Amino acid sequence: MSSPAAKNIFVTGGTGFLGQALIRELLGQGHTARALVRPGSESKLPSGCTSVSGNPLKKESFVS
Repeated sequence: MSSPAAKNIFVTGGTGFLGQALIRELLGQGHTARALVRPGSESKLPSGCTSVSGNPLKKESFVS
């Protein structure tokens, strides 16, 4: 069975217990991960995950 193509994944809640585990699993499977974090929480993300600074309660954080 072949593995699926690598995907670019965006995660909210990446600094939480489940989010950190999910990001590690995604990175381990070869995907790239970016996570929304509040300013100052970037260091809580697993290594290899790109931080996107913002506030999950403000819609402006989700506009690219």
